[in-house]
Amino acid sequence: MRKINRDLKDKALKELEKEAQNLYQEMAKLQLELKVNPGKDSNQIAKKRQRLAVALTLIQEKKNLDEVKRLSK
Repeated sequence: MRKINRDLKDKALKELEKEAQNLYQEMAKLQLELKVNPGKDSNQIAKKRQRLAVALTLIQEKKNLDEVKRLSK
């Protein structure tokens, strides 16, 4: 979990939003693939969902931080 946080925390807001969009697309593809052809790692969707949750949380934190900085000026 810390590895995910460290990896995503260093990214800029635009990069995080792009990452979140990519994760949504990957999850949709995985859901279709697992229904048609079940693979060995059935936990892939859960891992992607967890990474997406971390990315969305960091996006919200960065937006809130920017707003606080803007209001404090």
